[in-house]
Formats: sequence, C-alpha cells, structure tokens
Amino acid sequence: MLVAACAVLSGVETPPQTQRKHTRRLNVCLVGGSAGSHVLAASLDRELFEVNLLTRRPEAFSTISCTFDDGSTVQGTLQRASAVAAEVVPQADFVLLSLPVGASVEMLSSIAPHVAEHAIVGTLYGQGGFQFWMRQLLPAQASRSFAFKYFPFVARIPPGGYGCRVHASSGRVHGGELAVACDRASAISEEPLSTLLAQICSIIGVAQPCQVPWMELLLAPNNQLVHMSRLFALHGGPAASGIAAAPFAKPPLFYQAWDEASSAMVHAMEDDMRALQAALQRAGHPPMGKIYLKRGLALGYGPGVISDASTLETIYTSNANLAGLRMPSLPSDDGCGVVADTTHRFFTDDVPWGLVVLRSLGDILQVRTPAIDSTLRWAQAKMGHSYLLSDGRLAGPNVVDSGALPRFGVGSIDGLLS
Repeated sequence: MLVAACAVLSGVETPPQTQRKHTRRLNVCLVGGSAGSHVLAASLDRELFEVNLLTRRPEAFSTISCTFDDGSTVQGTLQRASAVAAEVVPQADFVLLSLPVGASVEMLSSIAPHVAEHAIVGTLYGQGGFQFWMRQLLPAQASRSFAFKYFPFVARIPPGGYGCRVHASSGRVHGGELAVACDRASAISEEPLSTLLAQICSIIGVAQPCQVPWMELLLAPNNQLVHMSRLFALHGGPAASGIAAAPFAKPPLFYQAWDEASSAMVHAMEDDMRALQAALQRAGHPPMGKIYLKRGLALGYGPGVISDASTLETIYTSNANLAGLRMPSLPSDDGCGVVADTTHRFFTDDVPWGLVVLRSLGDILQVRTPAIDSTLRWAQAKMGHSYLLSDGRLAGPNVVDSGALPRFGVGSIDGLLS
C-alpha cells in the first residue's frame, strides 16, 4: 500500500485524511510564475479554490493551460494576477511559493506584512531550511507552514511562452508518495490543508500525502547534491579543482551523458549527508528516510520514463524526461567555446542555499563533510564568492547572504530539534 510504503521510508505514520465541505471557496495565492504555479493555476478545482498569482509579469497571465503527456489539457482562469503583494496576499487562505530557493527568503520578507494571521504558508520545494525561515520571518504562521520534499511536478514552460507541459506527472514523487513536512504530527489530515493536498495528489496521480520530519527535507539527496556533483565532475572533480578548466566546445549534455565520475561525486556527498543524518538521530531526532538517490530516482520516475535503472549512470542516461538538457552555459571570454553559467540557479540556489546549509549543519553537529567541502571550495571559486575559508571555518563574507543555519537563529542541536 502507498501509505505503508511512506511509513517505511520516512519513519512517520500517515494519518487518515479527513473530509469536510467548506462553506466558501478557499483562496490560494500562488507566488512566482514558475512551472509549478502554472500547473496549479490550471489544475486546481475552481469549485473549491479561487486562485490569485503574485508575479513580476502579471500582464502575461489570465487564463493558464497545462497539457499532460497523455494529451489531456486543463485550463484555469485566475481571479487576479498582480505584482503587488497587497493586492493578492491579504485575502489568501494559502500562500504557496514556487520560486528558486534563493528568492524565497527575500519574498517571505516582502510579503510578511500582508499575510493574514490565519493563512497557511507553504513551498513546493523545501530545500534549505524553510521551517527556520518561517520561524524568523513569519512567526505567527510558522506552526502551520508546510513544504514538499521533492518538487511535485516535472513540467516545463515553452521558451517565450505561457502555459506548460507536464511530463510524467508523478515526477519525483517516490513510489506513489507525496512527502510533506509540517510542524504538527497530524497537520496533513487537518482542514483546510488536507483539501489542498488532496487536490495536488489528484493532479499527480497519488493516493494521499505522507508526512515526514522537517530535517528530512534539509537532508534530502536533492538538487544541491545532483547539480553540484555533475558540475564538479564535468570540470575534473577534486583532482582538478585548482586547475582552470578550458572552455567546452559546446554545452555538454547534463544528464544524458552522466558518467562514473559524476556518480562518484554523488556517492561521496551522500556519505557526508548520511553522517549528518546519523549524528542528528543520535542527538534525539526521530527516524528519517534513507539517503539513497539511486533508489529514489528509480521509484520516482519509474520504468515508463527510465529504461535502465541498474546504475545511477543508466538512470540518468536513459531518463526520457531529462534527455537533451545541457549544462547551463555562457560564451567563453575568448570566444572559443562555452563555460558554466555561474549566474544560473544551479549555482545561485545550490551553493548558498544547499551546500552552505549542509556545511553549517555539520558545524552544529561537529561532523566532518569532506566531499561537501571540496565541492563548495570549487564552486565558490567559480562564482567569485567566499563561504568556506582556507582554515576550514564557514566564515567567508558571502555567508551573510546564504542559508547558513545560524543566520536564521539556529546555532545549536537544541535549535535543530525544537
């Protein structure tokens, strides 16, 4: 059963869903014009929800369509799209972020004065410590906040277009589960959150969500591990970390040409993350799901998308949804090729809001993270930033603009467990 599978992976029991009819439609304010917002804006049942959108380009949105791989199309009309938080946030029962991780903290700060006290604030992607940001920036709503462990949709917006296409709607939803973190043990079965989660489950074709601990999201083998392992390996890995890489003739295939060196970097960082998880559990944290990227990918995408799940390399090279995607690149200064684009979210999200967060967790738990450290040193040099100093302290000048846990008031094990 799906619920049993969730309990085994996360160590947290999934309570039964409750059902209650609402006397009015629930107001959802989607934040960000990303693919996730497109899917929800098109798909949420308008008999249950009225949908607003906070975006920098409201003029581009009114009616939004979304096409699934089976050929079906859904369409939804926004009640209002605006670039002004005061116009769409105050009336919201749900404020749901679908943004790059690095933009989420700034957005939470900017909308905080407009969020109703009763509102439930969540994010479609919980990398980096969302619960700690909420406790500092929106304390009145923090106990009701929620986040997804994995982005629920594999969806893309056509270049220069609006609307989106959803590929394999279960995406990174592991084995038919939708893993969600909340503060209270029964939160996902309580109204009105259970109504919203039931809608999202119906969109992606799973039975019901399962609840996992917040720290399981922070330690999920997610973008910060995948993207940075691949980028580091493409540039020679630890053996070449001090050598300036020559430009690539053209942007290399990011997933379709995945190799053993990239997998080795993943495994090394997984070992660091397992050491962090073990230390956290020794300190008294409840059990968490196993950190095992290969198994998660195989379950999440499934045989209809992955033709060979025998190794991590083949999971990526045979993944139909990821075929053709190339390394984010810019022309090289000498015009002889391309170099990695360090302004892309693979760097701007996954370094300060991924690797730095994990390294700060290691400092609190007094756990060494050698693979994370070597990757972070390489990435910060590429970016022209400084997080990790030569003496091993996470005290570079750019730490103040990162997701390092002490920045959000978490500097002790008690802070992690609270």
